Amino acid sequence: MIVHSGSWENKKIADDEVIRVKFTVEFGWGPNPRFYKDMLVKEWDGSLNVEGKLLSIDKEWNSYGQKLYDVTDDSCKFHMTTYMSTTTGHWMGPSTVVKEGFVFEVEGTPDSDVCLKVDNYEYHFTIRELMKTSRIKAQYQESIDLANRVYGKVDHYRDDFYWHNAYKTRIRQAVPQDAYVLNYEKEIDMEAGANYRLRVWLKNGDVAWVSPIFVEK
Repeated sequence: MIVHSGSWENKKIADDEVIRVKFTVEFGWGPNPRFYKDMLVKEWDGSLNVEGKLLSIDKEWNSYGQKLYDVTDDSCKFHMTTYMSTTTGHWMGPSTVVKEGFVFEVEGTPDSDVCLKVDNYEYHFTIRELMKTSRIKAQYQESIDLANRVYGKVDHYRDDFYWHNAYKTRIRQAVPQDAYVLNYEKEIDMEAGANYRLRVWLKNGDVAWVSPIFVEK
């Protein structure tokens, strides 16, 4: 067993060092159908611009209606569609439609700017800030406006209703290339008739593996 966690987290990064990182952006959540029965589909338009390089984009798509276009060395645009979960009655519940999003890989210095535009919102982060923590950005005012249209203006001392019924974008914490690239070599004593497997466990609980490799000797 090779334990990779702990081998890269405390590595020092110089201010002028060019680094590569990956981070996930997810779209979803939104109005609860118990209160808003006709709010079943949400379309998102946005873009990502990097003060550096946009190296790769992995699509985390679960349903139709997704589009990635105008991809350049430092930017891209996207159109996303999220659907209400019919299993739980909540957005992004435990069903086949979990979330829609991307994994972006970017290159730059720690202070390079990353600009994420989602609908009418524009978020700016440095790569250094992306590596510190995850964050959730809610379309809060739209949730207030929706409640006012449906139920009228109601003053209340808590804003839970607006928060839980707001569309949200989640930007997960970025990790450097050392976290997701591992080069390792080891000689293994090959026993006749054996089979060998490679499995990988990630910190978020995801697991990947290859098919058994059977050996003759």
